[in-house]
Amino acid sequence: MQTNKLSKLKSEGFKYVLLHVLIYVILFIPLLLISTKTLVVALILLGIFISHALCDYFMSSIHNGIKSLKILLIDQSFHILTLIIVWIMLKDSIVSFYKINDLLLQLDIKVSFEKIVSIILILIVIGRPTSILIESMLPTETTTLIVNDSESNENSLTSKTNYGSIIGVLERFIIVLLSLLNLWSSIALVFTAKSIARFKQLEDKGFAQKYLIGTLLSLGITLAVLLLFL
Repeated sequence: MQTNKLSKLKSEGFKYVLLHVLIYVILFIPLLLISTKTLVVALILLGIFISHALCDYFMSSIHNGIKSLKILLIDQSFHILTLIIVWIMLKDSIVSFYKINDLLLQLDIKVSFEKIVSIILILIVIGRPTSILIESMLPTETTTLIVNDSESNENSLTSKTNYGSIIGVLERFIIVLLSLLNLWSSIALVFTAKSIARFKQLEDKGFAQKYLIGTLLSLGITLAVLLLFL
């Protein structure tokens, strides 16, 4: 839920960090609506706000706008750890899942609430977060064309639209959809279509290697997320 502009501004002032953290905490507000212990949830959200603000300010001061895979992993590890701690503290304080599942059955929805949450979480993780991670992991070169079809700009560095990143997200969404439908063999068609579109450029060995790295990272992360959350 953070724009690239806000991400860059965080290193320029604490007020932008607070704005980012406020947006982050607002996303937790639905917990207050379904919780049986509103005060407990409110106090935990306050703790999230304070700890997240301090962490983001500290991390922004360290990298000062410079992208680094190590810093990215440390930063995101803290965010994930925070979510795990919040879940452990709140899992007995929110509405029981069986009540929500009963409501879904009454609405003739035969998918459990846990399954719905898992699918939503998968789609969130394999979207922009995965694109940022892959871009950070790919080797960088001073070249006009970024080579990874999955996560990079299709045209030149001067282009404002990152078509490669959009293709990468769509690719992962399709993989998730096919896996949910148990059509694993059909996943190969996604990469066949990509290879046809890039057929001429694949004659360049350097491009082909980076294209393969980006594609395998995209596939590997998607499958790992599927195995973790389904």
